[in-house]
Amino acid sequence: MQVIDFKKIKELREANDFSQAEVAAFIGVSRPTYALVELGKNDLSVAQLLHLATYLKVDPEDLIPQLNSTTQEKLATFKQLILNCIQYGSDKVDHKITKTKLAKLVYLADFTWFYRNGVSISGLTYRSIQRGPVADDYFRAIDELFEDQAIAIEPSGAALLISSREPASQDRLSKDQVSLIKEIGERWRSKNTAEIVEFTHNQTPWRSSTPGGLISYDTILEEDKNNLF
Repeated sequence: MQVIDFKKIKELREANDFSQAEVAAFIGVSRPTYALVELGKNDLSVAQLLHLATYLKVDPEDLIPQLNSTTQEKLATFKQLILNCIQYGSDKVDHKITKTKLAKLVYLADFTWFYRNGVSISGLTYRSIQRGPVADDYFRAIDELFEDQAIAIEPSGAALLISSREPASQDRLSKDQVSLIKEIGERWRSKNTAEIVEFTHNQTPWRSSTPGGLISYDTILEEDKNNLF
């Protein structure tokens, strides 16, 4: 288990006006056991930490400094993955791509890289939603890229169109990763959103998942190597 920021836990509990007994009951431990957590003398399981974060209204990584640092590194790499998918997968004429189609290109790159190398590009978790697999941090990353003016977003009917404001950085990606992203982008550049959604719906990761459930990278290993993207 990572080192928990027990001082922050106490600060958040007091800021929410919760008693130690209330928090302990919520995460399923005794008050004395929880009191030792705040003193830095006891640890929590992953499940307990997730419950605690929910109760204190923060993200789990906010309670673990090292995890927060790792998450930020992953998110930075993930943003470059997104920007390169825009660069190589957007329309050749207007250089725009729908938000949904972009999410699918990102998924295909991440899972194909895992199929071939045993690790993903981003290291982030994916979930099964109605329109196919999507990274849990996808919407957060898009919002932050927009706030940083790295991308532009505009409505187009029921869809949102995304475009880059500048060439994508690649310092966090290997040459082989960029090459894969480019290959996938060019494969799907002329296809519409419905086509790529249907494609991902027919792949093992989405078919083997439950609605709203997490999708294991390992499920892509059951896919035909000629049907990765």
